[in-house]
Amino acid sequence: MSRVQNIEIKESEEIHEQTLKKGHEELKRLLKKNKSLITIIDGLLDKLDKEDNYPFLLIEMNENILPNLVGEKATQFLSYVLEKGYNFDLSDEIDLELHMLVKKYGITYLSALRFIHNPLDYVSNQFILNKERNQMTIRFIRSDRQTFTFDLDNESLASMISGLLDYLSAGIRNSKEDLPSQSLNELMFSISNFLDATHLMEQVDENEG
Repeated sequence: MSRVQNIEIKESEEIHEQTLKKGHEELKRLLKKNKSLITIIDGLLDKLDKEDNYPFLLIEMNENILPNLVGEKATQFLSYVLEKGYNFDLSDEIDLELHMLVKKYGITYLSALRFIHNPLDYVSNQFILNKERNQMTIRFIRSDRQTFTFDLDNESLASMISGLLDYLSAGIRNSKEDLPSQSLNELMFSISNFLDATHLMEQVDENEG
């Protein structure tokens, strides 16, 4: 009789700055000592990018392969930066290589991580502004690595965002759970930028005055 195994892998929690620093230092020390390690890690991530290995190679990488290769601290750092990015010192040769690794495989890593929890989760978006046509090309990336591309002008994009905000409000009311503070801060920051760009804050101040 076959057994069904529940597979669970957690997204990286916020790591204490000191822990992150120690993991960074340990990884750099190992890469300086053995420069072939960066090639091995690149090869592992390239395999994760292949359809036959996606997304479950990620579990084997994080639980066994990387800890045996570079240790727990360096693995924790590497997993964190592939998911969330990092402010590397690009004048440093090894930091530059790590930066390029994150740029090359960050979306693949994050997509695989999200896919394990939800195969249809939102992962990221890419944005290109066409000033001549006064349009934006926006590509949405899903955790199954399907992409959806829209060419939108400001009015169409505003209509899309307005609808999404309505859905978000309805979802919050229905779940009766507040947004996590980080998500709320990011949302408020974006709204503040929008108000600034459209000069609505200036109009509010004038009306209140």
